[in-house]
Amino acid sequence: MSGFNQEMHKGGGKSGSRFGFLRTKKVLATLSLLVVVAVILIVTPVPDRRQFPGSIANGTALRIMPLGASTVRGENSPGNTGFRKPMRDALVALNVSVNMVGSQQVGDFADNDVEAYLGVRVSQIHERSKPAVRKYRPNVFIINAGINNALMNFELDTAGQDMDKFIRDLLATSPRALVVLSTLTPSRIPHCEPLIQDINGQFQDLYARLKAEGLPIVVADVHYAGKEPDALQLTDITSDGTHPTGEGYQRMARIYTKAIQRADSSDFLQVPVPLAGVPDDGASPAAGASSAPKSARRSTTAHEHRRRFLHMKRELCITSNPNLWGKV
Repeated sequence: MSGFNQEMHKGGGKSGSRFGFLRTKKVLATLSLLVVVAVILIVTPVPDRRQFPGSIANGTALRIMPLGASTVRGENSPGNTGFRKPMRDALVALNVSVNMVGSQQVGDFADNDVEAYLGVRVSQIHERSKPAVRKYRPNVFIINAGINNALMNFELDTAGQDMDKFIRDLLATSPRALVVLSTLTPSRIPHCEPLIQDINGQFQDLYARLKAEGLPIVVADVHYAGKEPDALQLTDITSDGTHPTGEGYQRMARIYTKAIQRADSSDFLQVPVPLAGVPDDGASPAAGASSAPKSARRSTTAHEHRRRFLHMKRELCITSNPNLWGKV
């Protein structure tokens, strides 16, 4: 090998060694950086919005329509607030905008809209609520209906089927909605309680079927025979044998709030359809809540008192005389 070639060979060897060393340093630096990133990812927990109490559905506004009969209206509760006001207060405390919607205004509180009628059965509230459902397109339905099926012993065997049709119709009209299906509260009327438990069994079976279909539904069990520790006991029912006490309504509010939180953990809550004139906060001045006269926000007119009296008289007649069941 010539002197020139030998120098080139020696120089090339030094150069290659130097480049190899530099490559090794880059690889080591890259590996070190990856280790640091991995440690950061392991040590630093990934934020989960459900770890924080004020993060229901990332602050998604809740447009809630309570559906049912006299219990949903808050019969026998102070100011007819029922479960609706304490439930709304609990949700607002979680930093959620709430607008209760419906065609009626019942109760001594702002945002007291509701879709509930005295003495109606499941099939009847289904039919009567259709215009309001189309108008407001809620993203949360809370259904407590069926106790009048038991009180009247009418459409008892079809209560579950009627509820199935009702729920499917609600979701077809308002596809972004969650359905909170409530069981019925217990009854202090001995011959009505077995009927109520039978209907509750139908509702539980229905819930299992709809859940298996992947529909956005949760069950809220308010009856002591279920597994909910906060469920209503017979002592939570007033002397009329049917409607909850103030504490009973508070229990319902807690159960329904927890049901909505469970629905959030299943990603069932969606942003409601934007509608002109329907704000996110039903108690805001934009909703007309603060400027509405108090009489417009209450169910204490003479006409309403008369309706209540007739309703209670009919219930007492039906429940005290089983021979009249199914004939009203």
